[in-house]
Order: sequence, then C-alpha cells, then structure tokens
Amino acid sequence: DAVNLPQIPMGDFIEEQVAKDIAAASITCEPVTVRVVSSLLMTSYTPPKLVQHREALHEPFPKEFPYKSKALLAFQKRDGLDVCIFALYVQEYGPDCPEPNRNRVYISYLDSVRYFESSPTGHRSTVYHSMLVAYLQWTRMLGFKHVHIWVEPPKMGDEYIFFARSDQQRKPMKREKLREWYKGMLDKAKAKNVVEHYGTRPRPPPTVPARPL
Repeated sequence: DAVNLPQIPMGDFIEEQVAKDIAAASITCEPVTVRVVSSLLMTSYTPPKLVQHREALHEPFPKEFPYKSKALLAFQKRDGLDVCIFALYVQEYGPDCPEPNRNRVYISYLDSVRYFESSPTGHRSTVYHSMLVAYLQWTRMLGFKHVHIWVEPPKMGDEYIFFARSDQQRKPMKREKLREWYKGMLDKAKAKNVVEHYGTRPRPPPTVPARPL
C-alpha cells in the first residue's frame, strides 16, 4: 500500500493540505496519499560555450549548479488497490547554489491520468492544484524565492511520466488552456498568500537550449 512507503515531512505536509482542501470543497472521496519517492543531490553544468562567452566579456559565470531533484506521487484507492494518479518532478536550487539560480525552484514535469474518483465528479484539478500550492508553500517556508514553470503541453504520442496510455487518456491540452490551468493554480496560491505575484517570460529562441533557472 502507498501508505507504507517511507514518508518525509514535505510529503506529510502536502498530504495534509490536500486533505484540508478536499474537505473545504465538500468533496467525498477515498483519501489521497502523497509520497516523495525520490530525492537526489545532482548538478547542472553550464554549456562550455556560454562560460567562454561570459569570460570573454569579463563576466565570470558559474560552471555548475548543485540542486536537489525530487519526485512526488499521489495515489488513491480504487477497488482496494492504490492507483497512482499524479506525478510531479521538481528541481530545487537552494541557498548553496550560485546565482542566478539561488533559491529557485524549477518544475520540470507534471503528469496525471484520469483515474481520480470523487463525489461530485470533476475535481481532478482541485486535487492537483492543491498539491502544487502546498508544494510551493513548503518551499517558501524553506526560503525559496522564485519558481519557474515551463508551460508546454505534450504533443500527441508523447509520453512524459505515465507510459502507454489508453486511447481514452490521450487528449493533450492546448498551450493556452494549460497556461490558464496554471494561472488558476497560481491565483489559488495568491489567495493563500503563498505567491506574491507571477508573470510570463518570452520563450527562448529555438537556437538556444532551454535551461532551468
């Protein structure tokens, strides 16, 4: 059972917040179990050409950025079995990381499948928004200042985290709709005083590889 997976304070906090939000929305459902299933210390390396370019401008730039990579999963009981319904991968660049990445969180991937059950129905976003807001609240309490989210829906046939979906599960969201989904989550975070403000940055040119900041 998912409840038997090791728990850490962050997972416990998020699980409690999700339960509170479900109750506040008058939703009846099997409990949602949240677990951090991976937490690894890793390093992101700056492309050598960028380092050379900055050195030529007499503007030294760090060659590497240490971060912690985490994977969070959410489960719900269906017919007595735990079903994984949501996955979130993040990179946390803490106070020991050099600028410009210090105290920044990068949401790498999130993915879900349409197996969450509740009464009334149609509350998948309620639960997933709750998980994201609780995660942002936890990172803010740890001293993180910024979060970066790349809004790019998967194309038909792409598999991000959940693999080999059924045809009923293959309905990729349009970019604008996904952007509105994130805005809805961030508005909820603002209402809870978790997020002060948010905005949009232009997409990088195709010739420049996207790098988490």
